[in-house]
This record gives sequence, structure tokens and C-alpha cells, in this order.
Amino acid sequence: MSGIVVGIDGSENALEALRWAVQDAQRRKTTVTAIYVYPPKRERSPHLAALSFVTAEATVQRVAEDDRAWREERTAEGRRSAERMLSDIVRHAVPDPQVTIHQVVVEDDRPARVLIDRSASADLLVVGARGRGGFGGLKLGSVSQQVTVHAKCPVMVVRNSSKH
Repeated sequence: MSGIVVGIDGSENALEALRWAVQDAQRRKTTVTAIYVYPPKRERSPHLAALSFVTAEATVQRVAEDDRAWREERTAEGRRSAERMLSDIVRHAVPDPQVTIHQVVVEDDRPARVLIDRSASADLLVVGARGRGGFGGLKLGSVSQQVTVHAKCPVMVVRNSSKH
């Protein structure tokens, strides 16, 4: 995957980073890959309590199968939700793109690691200066800081110009 990779988290800085990446991709005549890394759902299975009281092998197997199906559906539901969110973000940020924008969602707790891994085959990695983290006064967020240090390609960090 060559071209420009953009980390998306829904923040204003990420939207600005996407817009910047699309403009740069037009100039370079390349593609953009927008990546949204979303955390895995950490929900307690409704089937676990039933296993505490069951001893019959057939029932244990049925409950275990119900639990597996429930987990698969929760995973698929999370992916669909992330895909919708990313699609909405891209459509809002770049309503009429003049370049191809690939949309990728990845379920992972470590967005910086995912972006660093993707940077190995990218020409450029673009991220917003800060995302949705809890320390609003910081000029550089933890993900953008990690990728500037560890990425395998050049990195562009974009700030939301309307706030500065």
C-alpha cells in the first residue's frame, strides 16, 4: 500500500489532516487510505453466568456456542458501526474528493501501533496534532507523538487551523 495514510479518530484535527492529505494526494497523483482504529468492545457475556450453574455436557456446549455467536455478532456490529462512522467522517470532511480514498477500520487498542505498522508501506503518514484524548492543553497528542518517533515513512502532523 503506497500512497498517503491518514489516521482518523473523528477529532477536528483528524478532519483537517484528512483534508490536507487529499490535497497533497492530488498534487502527488496518488491515493489516500483513511484508517480508523477503534477499541474492542469489552462487554461481559450474558452467557457466562449460565455456565456457573450447568453441569450437563450438552447444555455446556449449547451455552458455549451461544456465547461464541454472541461474541461474533458483537464484533461484527462494532465493525459495521466503525465503518459507518469512518464513511460519514470522510464524506463530511471531503465531500467531493478528486482522489481515491480507501477506508480501513481496524479493531485494536493501540492506534499508534496500527499506524506505525501501516507506515512501513506508505509514502507519507498524516495525523492530526491531537485527537480526542483527555489532556486538552497539549499541543501534540500521544498517538501523533508516537508516530513521529517510530513511523517508517515521513510524517505530517496537521493542526486544526480554525483554532490557532
